[in-house]
Amino acid sequence: GLVSLLIEAAKGAGMGMAGTGIVVSIVIGIVTVLTGSGVASFTGLVPIAPAVAAGLGGDAIDLAMMMQLASEYLRPISPVAGVVIIVAGFANVSPLAVVRRNLIPCVGGLVFSLAMTIFMML
Repeated sequence: GLVSLLIEAAKGAGMGMAGTGIVVSIVIGIVTVLTGSGVASFTGLVPIAPAVAAGLGGDAIDLAMMMQLASEYLRPISPVAGVVIIVAGFANVSPLAVVRRNLIPCVGGLVFSLAMTIFMML
């Protein structure tokens, strides 16, 4: 099914664990921003981590860590996230103003954290 397709695509593209982790993190990040929930996107997709990691000869913990980082770092840049709406209400600004303020620190933190995770995988 989907897991074997993902494994074969990753092997065919020569991505390995690091590349696959980045791709899966991007997918989780998109789902997180669209839904406003990092927990839902992570718990919905993390069950594929052991099979994908085993198919690529890697550790499921490394792949799951990259997925978790994306779901948590990108939640504050979702204008439909509950926390963003509440903070915007307290600050008396629009949720998009909060998102604009969070965008660079959150994406920067994610990039740094993913880079450190990949470095530790080596």
